Formats: sequence, structure tokens, C-alpha cells
Amino acid sequence: MTATLNHNDLIKIVSWANSYAKVGTLNGYCPDFADKARERGEDEAWTVYAGSFLSSDKSYYDRERVKFKDAVVIAHGETVEIEGKLYTVHVNRGNDGAFPRNSDPIRFIAAK
Repeated sequence: MTATLNHNDLIKIVSWANSYAKVGTLNGYCPDFADKARERGEDEAWTVYAGSFLSSDKSYYDRERVKFKDAVVIAHGETVEIEGKLYTVHVNRGNDGAFPRNSDPIRFIAAK
């Protein structure tokens, strides 16, 4: 089954212990300038590692656990649908361990 994703959806891969990433799209991020961004060749969809921080507020960690639990699990090579278009999931090198290693851990490559 193909996962359907949208701007700001949370995603993760199976190996991530407690991390997740956020999906971004041109239509969601910059709707007024999406066409101009497409003309420049910007990616239509991307991810951003939704990092964490240390907090003395226990409820912060409770909220983070819920976000992690609810994040959509995707896998390298899987096909996903984002805003009506199909993409192949590509986990960037080094991001397939217990946590993402950089700010854009997963790419979406337009399916052919």
C-alpha cells in the first residue's frame, strides 16, 4: 500500500529509535511562490529532521513520544504519494541508523 503524505506530516524509518522528520512541499511551504520555485528547479517535496532538545519540562518528552509514535513509517525504495504525485523514497547515506545524521535525511525522487 502506498502511503499518502502531505506538507508537515511526520515520518520516520524503522531504525530510528526516537527521531522523526517533517515533510515539506512547495505548495505547503510557499504557495504564493511555488510556481517560481518550480521554474528554478527546486524540489517539489523534501524532508527536514525535526530535532529535539534538552528540557526540564517532562511534558515536552511526553509530547515528543506521541509525535514519534504517530509518525508514518516509510522505507528506502518505497513509493509514496505526495499531493497527488508519486515519489520513490531515498534515505540519504548515513541516515539509516538509530537516528538521522543530517538535516535532510530522506529525499523524494519523482517516480517515472
